[in-house]
Amino acid sequence: MKKILYLMLSVIIIVFCIGCGNNKPSDISKYMYDMCTNTDKVTESYLSTDITAKEASEKLKTLEKQAEESCDANYSKDDSIKTEVSCISTFVNNNYLREQSSDSSISYSSIKETLTNLKNNLNIK
Repeated sequence: MKKILYLMLSVIIIVFCIGCGNNKPSDISKYMYDMCTNTDKVTESYLSTDITAKEASEKLKTLEKQAEESCDANYSKDDSIKTEVSCISTFVNNNYLREQSSDSSISYSSIKETLTNLKNNLNIK
């Protein structure tokens, strides 16, 4: 009997912990949320120079395409998040093209600003 009680208590604690860890806002689809957290990781890696502009641009283009394909009209923030992902992808790609042309006017401010907006929509600090 005690084993069953301990097992039930363990299951309840695990379910409670899983429920507490969900920071996804209710007005964003699960797929879009997951895809955007990946966008955040790639962009942060680029801004911290862990990956090159070329690598980031390629990854972000893929994520941008996924955002376009997975945008769900049933969730009010999916469309604005899709736009933010597209902007970040464009900004990073522009920086990559500038690097290729030896243009020294690479701008990170637009990327940081749009990434901050994306994080705010996702409740990511």
